[in-house]
Amino acid sequence: MVLLELMLDGMADGADMKLIKIKSEYKNYSDYEDDIKKIKNALKNAGYFATREQCITLWEMYSETYAAGWLGLPESDNLIVGSILRFFEEISPDDEEF
Repeated sequence: MVLLELMLDGMADGADMKLIKIKSEYKNYSDYEDDIKKIKNALKNAGYFATREQCITLWEMYSETYAAGWLGLPESDNLIVGSILRFFEEISPDDEEF
C-alpha cells in the first residue's frame, strides 16, 4: 500500500508519466552454452528432463550459494546432478504444476 501511495504521489507531479514493468532481467549466456548443454545432458543421463532455461536457473541457484556468478562445472555428470539436486523436485504430467 505504501508503494502504491508513493507511486501515485510521484505521478501527481507529472500527469503524463507512465508506469513501467521490467519484463525480465537480461543476461547473456552465450559464453556458457557448453556448460548448459552439459547440465542438460547430465540431468538426462540421470533420468530427468529439463529445459535450457531450467538448467540455467538451477546452475545460477547453485552458484549463488557460493555468492558467485557462474561457477565452473565439475567433471562428472554425477557431481553436476548432485550439485543441483536440492534445487528441484520431481513432478509428473499428472501434477497440477505440470
